[in-house]
Amino acid sequence: TPEDLVPGELKYRLAPGDVVRVEVFELITPGQPEIEERTIDQTGNVRLKEIGDVVAAGLTVEEFQQEIVQKY
Repeated sequence: TPEDLVPGELKYRLAPGDVVRVEVFELITPGQPEIEERTIDQTGNVRLKEIGDVVAAGLTVEEFQQEIVQKY
C-alpha cells in the first residue's frame, strides 16, 4: 500500500559490543561530572559505578538514558 512506502522514523537500538559514554554530574565530586565509557557486554548490560548493572541492549539511547536516571 502507499502507506508502506512512507519512510518511518528509525531509531538505533543498542546492542552487545556497542560502546556507551555515561556522564553524571556531581555523582562523586561536587561541581564535577563523573564520566564512564563502557562496552555493552554479551548479556546486554553495562556495569556502572554506584548502581551496578544496567540493561542497555535493545534500548534506544533515550530509553537507556531514562533507565540510568531511574537507577541513580
